[in-house]
Amino acid sequence: MNYPECEKLIIAKNSEIKDFIDWMKQEGYVLCKVYRGELRQTYNTTTIDLLGAFFSIDMDKVEEEKKKILELIGEGWTFLE
Repeated sequence: MNYPECEKLIIAKNSEIKDFIDWMKQEGYVLCKVYRGELRQTYNTTTIDLLGAFFSIDMDKVEEEKKKILELIGEGWTFLE
């Protein structure tokens, strides 16, 4: 089976970029964004959202792929087969 978006997310979660984002949050850094010439804090941006944007991961497709994987597991299929 092929799950390209999930595979990209796994790679992103194991990247040094994720480690850097986690470190920034630990140290209390806040990401800000300029919107129409004004600096605005981005409180609702999650690490997963940032990784998805940076690595061009379609998070809707990730959810679809996860559902397919869970359906297969529910049918008794294992990834070792």
